[in-house]
Amino acid sequence: MWSALRHPNVLPLLGATMTGVQFAMVSEWMVNGNISEFVKAHPGADRLRLVGFSSKPSISVPANGHPTTIA
Repeated sequence: MWSALRHPNVLPLLGATMTGVQFAMVSEWMVNGNISEFVKAHPGADRLRLVGFSSKPSISVPANGHPTTIA
């Protein structure tokens, strides 16, 4: 599933490996580490914004052309 995701906030899956019983998935290296490390280093970070949630409603226009408000 991860390998099929295409979004600016999701790193591409580069591969996977298994050593003995330990399984690991590989993505690009990020200077600020993973989200847990980033939040520890930046306690004031807006956690909802980091995971893509917004308090503002957004508008979606599906193929049928009728806009829908998504809260």
